[in-house]
Amino acid sequence: MMLLTGYAIASLALFLYSFTQVDLSLTLSSSGFLQTLQSYFQHVGFFERPASTAFFVGITGFWFVLYALAVRTAHRGQLGLPHLWKIVGLVTILLVFSYPAFSYDLFNYVFTAKTVLVYQKNPYEVIPLQFAGIDPLVAVMRWTHLPSAYTPVWILLTLPAYLLGFGKVLLVIWNLKLLVALFYLMAVRGVQKVLEAVEPTRAGLGTAIFALNPLVIIESLVSAHNDIAMMAIAMWAIVFFCQKKRLTSWFTLALSVAIKLMTITLVPVMLLVHQKAVDFRKWSLVAIMLGFLIVLSRREP
Repeated sequence: MMLLTGYAIASLALFLYSFTQVDLSLTLSSSGFLQTLQSYFQHVGFFERPASTAFFVGITGFWFVLYALAVRTAHRGQLGLPHLWKIVGLVTILLVFSYPAFSYDLFNYVFTAKTVLVYQKNPYEVIPLQFAGIDPLVAVMRWTHLPSAYTPVWILLTLPAYLLGFGKVLLVIWNLKLLVALFYLMAVRGVQKVLEAVEPTRAGLGTAIFALNPLVIIESLVSAHNDIAMMAIAMWAIVFFCQKKRLTSWFTLALSVAIKLMTITLVPVMLLVHQKAVDFRKWSLVAIMLGFLIVLSRREP
């Protein structure tokens, strides 16, 4: 119960802090009261930097303290899966409504969907800068000089979220965050299923290590990065692989790769494991590190 209360407080604090980072060129609501509230939070985030930094460090530190306590409790066998899922559910419900404070990627998701549905253009043939002066969302975005970097499958997944937002920016944001949150829950369940198959005595501990990791939570439930969608589907490819459902496993992995290319590094591992030539867990880690190094070499000078 103490952990659940702690995570409720931490989630509420992070939820509130996220709105201090609302871009100054963005208006989330037409309501006068909400605009006043937004301005107050923005003032803290952009013009009271020492206070904002203190809040951020304190909130983040609290998350890591809770994480250490949760992992220790799970290691002792005192955090059962039902209680863990209560924490995960509570955190998800509170943070799905937060502002994507630490990344601008979500606005690129929004604009790519809008390019298809509203402007009826191919997002690989136009760039957001072409809509500057027409669409105010361009002022909020980053990487506006490049065409969409997202795969057709990911763009397709974002279209219903945009349509159901009915042109309201806050509603569209929440819809996309809900989509990403569902993938987070799917990933947590996938980790649990894999551990129950390969090491059932540590299923609770392993699931807690992943599900309550502050970086995973912030990047998935606050920033709403689509990496969690890629990994959620990849985890279920591994689940089906463990269940000897080979065709389903390969199809699921292909879907993961179609969302984001990184998980293609798992293909040779699964081929070799199918031949019983390598240890799956060890070589999966090697594949992940290989993918990380490839991305690092492409992104960093």
